[in-house]
Amino acid sequence: MEQWCVYFIRCGPVKIGRTTDLMNRLKDLQVGNPYELNILFTLPCSSLEHSMKLERFLHRQLYNKFHVRGEWFIVDSRVSITKLIDKFNTSHSHLFDEKVVK
Repeated sequence: MEQWCVYFIRCGPVKIGRTTDLMNRLKDLQVGNPYELNILFTLPCSSLEHSMKLERFLHRQLYNKFHVRGEWFIVDSRVSITKLIDKFNTSHSHLFDEKVVK
């Protein structure tokens, strides 16, 4: 079974995406980026559906104030990922058996 995760990769702005192969994804992103990319952290998900909903939720929560382009955001001290994860777990608890672990 594939292990999905939502990742946060930084090179200044932060890319929020999902994958089952983080190192390969990092390598693919690095090819088209002149700046060194670093994995900030990952959030394990129980399924593809779980990762899709979490990724979409994070994008929507950050879009108005922090969106740069595509799936890239300015994530700084004003953004509390922990609070966003708590909000996601609360609002989506009826959909998934497992909560996203911070």
